[in-house]
This record gives sequence, C-alpha cells and structure tokens, in this order.
Amino acid sequence: MNIKIRKEEKMRQRFIPNEAFRKFKIRDTKKQFMILKKYFDTFRSFELSFQTQDKALPIDSESYFVGADFALLSDCYEEAVKMVFETISENRPFKNKLSNQMSAKHLRPGSMCNGILDIICEDQNDNHVIVYPAQLGTILYGLTPGKARRLSEQRNRFGLSTFLVSLIILTHPDILISKDEMGICCIGDDYSPNGDYNFDSSPVFYLDNDGKTLVFDYINRGTNWNNTIGCATGLFIPTN
Repeated sequence: MNIKIRKEEKMRQRFIPNEAFRKFKIRDTKKQFMILKKYFDTFRSFELSFQTQDKALPIDSESYFVGADFALLSDCYEEAVKMVFETISENRPFKNKLSNQMSAKHLRPGSMCNGILDIICEDQNDNHVIVYPAQLGTILYGLTPGKARRLSEQRNRFGLSTFLVSLIILTHPDILISKDEMGICCIGDDYSPNGDYNFDSSPVFYLDNDGKTLVFDYINRGTNWNNTIGCATGLFIPTN
C-alpha cells in the first residue's frame, strides 16, 4: 500500500512545471501569427478563429501556441518540416543531424497527433491555422519517449510533431538558448533511423555543447535521458 502511494505521489510530481528548465518570453498568439505570416505567404490567407484573451491557460500547459496543418507548406510532411528548418537556420545557428534521413520512410507524423489536429482544425472553423495550449517538456520529463507518449494519451493530450515544435521555435527564438534548458522531444512523430519503416524513435531538439547551436536529432523511444529531455504535448480545447 505504501509503495502504491509513493508511486502515485511520484507521478503527480512529474506534472509540476519545472520552470528552471524553460525560460522564454511568452508571446501572444497574434504576435506568433504575424511572425509566421512574415515567413510563409500561405499563412496570409487565414485568420485566427480561436482568441485567447479571455481564456485561462489550462493546467499542465506553458502557453498558447499557433500551429498549422503542414499541408499549408507542402503536400509532403518531411518537405514542410524542411521549409521551417530552412527558415530557422536563417535566424539562428542550426544543425540538422538527420539531414540525409528526412524522407517519408524516416519521418512521419504519428496517427494520434494527426487525428487530433484534424479535430482542432474542424473545431476552429475548418481553419488550417490553429491555436492550442501546450507544454514543451517542463511538465512531462524524466520518462522515456515511449512511456511519455502513452501517459500523455491517457491524460487526453497529444504529442507534438516536429512540424509544430519547429513552428514554436521559429516564433520563440529564445527557446533553447541556455545550456540548462531541457531538449524538446517531439513524441507526436515517428522516426525510423535506418529508413526501414521500423519507427521506434522520436525526433528531438536540443542545444549543442557550444551553447549556441540548435540541434535536431532523434532518440529511441526506450531511452531515458533523465532530465535533459522533456516531451512536448498539446491539449484540445473545444471552442464551444
């Protein structure tokens, strides 16, 4: 009985935000959207239908973020990701360690993330540009990506994809600029290191040892990087 209580207490502690791991300036969704319209023409055809001014931030979330259907940039998921990566690299030091392994047989959005995004788009007036609350790993840390993914789904959350996280990094350039920040694992995506459709890994962003360069890499779902990597998740909030 005591063991069970300790386990439950330990699990509750995992969902206490660790602000020491993530210190970035919160930008309102209108500012984020302006940044995305600046870099990508296709965003200019849309308006934000979900307004956050009078919306309280849900528990276990760091901020509201602006996301989008990757098809706004390309029909191919990996190509849409590459387009955002190119823009990031124009604004800060960036190294894609998987640059030669970014095909459809290596990287794909997970079915859970895709399904929830379709629901959010439909709920927000069939808009391809969406607003959603999320946490970038300051709450869901100290777990393997596989366990974090299962746990987030049990809590009605969805893992964020590489595309969504890269948009967040683009609109928040002060994310991952300090050595004491945790990396961000994109548990909403599936990654196959060998391109053999064995999708047993998840993509991850972290700061290089030089303290300046943002790195894109992968981590096996069974690997635990302790508190150096946190798993990013979002939450669907119905507009009505």
